[in-house]
Amino acid sequence: MKRPILFVILLATFASMVKSQTPYPAPYDQHFLDVMADTCDFPFVRLAPVIHYAQGPAAYVTFTENVGDIRLKRTDEVSFSTIAVAGQEKLFQGLVSNKIYEIQVLNRCGQYVVAGTIDTKTDVQENPILVSPELYEAIRDFQNQSETANTPLGQFLEGRQDVAFFEKIYFIQRYFLNDQPISAFSPTELPDFMPPTICNCKFVFNILQNAVPGEIVNGEVIPRKEFQPKKRLNGNDNTAFWWNRNTKGAAKWHVLLTEGSKAGGTTHTWQMRMADSTATSGTHYGHLRYNLFCTNYQELPGDCSCNKPLWLYWRYDTEVCAHAEKHPEGWGSKAAVSAAEDVAVAVIRRDGNNIPVVPGGGGRVIRATSECEQTVNSQFWANAATVAINITAVAFGLAAGESPSPAEQQLFNLGLNGLTNSITELINTPYYSANYCENTNCREENACMGDTLVYMQANQPINLYLFSNSSLLAGGKRSWFSWSRTLSDFYLVGYVPGGYSAQEEPYCCSKKYANWVLGSESGPHTTDELKGEVGVILGAWAPWPLPLDPWTGAVQIPYEIHSMAVPVVECPNGGGFHGGGDDRNALQDGNESVPPNTYRLLVFDASGRLLLQTGQENLPTDFRQYLREIMPFAASGIYLVQALSPSDKKSFKVFLD
Repeated sequence: MKRPILFVILLATFASMVKSQTPYPAPYDQHFLDVMADTCDFPFVRLAPVIHYAQGPAAYVTFTENVGDIRLKRTDEVSFSTIAVAGQEKLFQGLVSNKIYEIQVLNRCGQYVVAGTIDTKTDVQENPILVSPELYEAIRDFQNQSETANTPLGQFLEGRQDVAFFEKIYFIQRYFLNDQPISAFSPTELPDFMPPTICNCKFVFNILQNAVPGEIVNGEVIPRKEFQPKKRLNGNDNTAFWWNRNTKGAAKWHVLLTEGSKAGGTTHTWQMRMADSTATSGTHYGHLRYNLFCTNYQELPGDCSCNKPLWLYWRYDTEVCAHAEKHPEGWGSKAAVSAAEDVAVAVIRRDGNNIPVVPGGGGRVIRATSECEQTVNSQFWANAATVAINITAVAFGLAAGESPSPAEQQLFNLGLNGLTNSITELINTPYYSANYCENTNCREENACMGDTLVYMQANQPINLYLFSNSSLLAGGKRSWFSWSRTLSDFYLVGYVPGGYSAQEEPYCCSKKYANWVLGSESGPHTTDELKGEVGVILGAWAPWPLPLDPWTGAVQIPYEIHSMAVPVVECPNGGGFHGGGDDRNALQDGNESVPPNTYRLLVFDASGRLLLQTGQENLPTDFRQYLREIMPFAASGIYLVQALSPSDKKSFKVFLD
């Protein structure tokens, strides 16, 4: 498989974008005041797994915090039903299949807002299994248990009290029972399943922890908002400082302001570092996880050796600004100072190895200063070891104050040493930041961008993190006004090709998958611009169950965070194999009665990239006319059409002028 030349396209696309510069004209800018006044937070739907029983679907909904009465309705209906929850979780029964339900809760301003949805569609096999962080960690722990323990999976899950009972049922149905309805409802007993002897391999993704801090609601990242109203700086009545920060994972809009009027000859400064946040220990980050879970339902057979290629892409752009101004009021010598720093680092970690790697294009530090009769203390700039410890602590899931086991500590130290060396080199890279007085010094640059191909092994999850860490400083003496700011955006994208792995074992055949997470706080690039960039990447691996831009071929993605899958024709049963033959070219739709003399058509370009595939239909009499009708914007060139049926396979070469 040839590597696509994606970033030539990306750079050209970014160069053509209209930059979304966000000027900061005054300390009381209306955007700043509006954000500080927006305190109408509300509980979100954390997870809503749907279980399909013979008598109808049920949904186990968990909220981020306690809720009282909620409103629920199907999106194809008009009126809401009021339902009491009185807690953080609720089981909804009596739902209708293949419908979407809207859940509304009261925010802190007394208004009903959409907190999440329940989707009861039954064609869930087209998607990876999305689970809570607790269930994801339970599966990972099962994969990492020692050979002497070897607890069967069903028994292992029953013993995990941190995983909700109904989510266990959801997982059993998706993974064990291949989405077949469960005959009877039980609030206490897990459903039975027959453990086959062959491997069963399916992708399990963690639906949360893709953008921290922040909340995931219906495929969008809701920012974490924090602010500090004006208060005295160092207890001096003639000074003030105030700040605001919005964060979507690695993306941020953080601003710090200070002012003084006849505040005396003592220098007053305030520093705002990422560590000030109580949202998470360590840095803020975007995160994608990949776990190809292979088992015979009891243990991890050694013959489940599916090596899957995984393409990873990342990007982080930032604008750092510093403004220092001596106020004309006051007397005596006046001074002002401000500084802004933003660090971005991409890290890849494979579970079972636990030594993180910073790939090429994995990070830079961007800095800006503005100084009037005063210089920034060199101790302000980030210490490489501190940044590395923060990043590694998050990568290993170690909360502040948590003590790792001796084995974890050994792995932690191994990873820390390698990562510290990488980031020491990154931090020590010279920065170029001219000093200005009574002016704003802004630098907009790409701090992190790259792509790589790694190979994922069964039962050894791979993690892609993009961390950011910012520090702001502002202050002065006597009379001054100074502020500093960071404004950034990011995306992460992953793609797993469908079909067979190198072993070409039936159980290794899978759908192709893609997932992504992105975030922007209105610059340097907007959310829509980032969606376009992610769409360009995914467009190179089309088709997907999303529309294509007719002019650029980019996939038009609807959400900031999403996962999707598409069956590939090489896989029996449309992807995922559960016994019964090993003909890798057989076309199985889960339907024994395929109409005779009909074919599924696959269209490839000259490089072998699959452009689209159709359902069952008769062979066209004129392939050139047919391709022009179904691909009206196709470029001139040679295309290959494969026609497949359960008993036949034909190939046609078509030239479009």
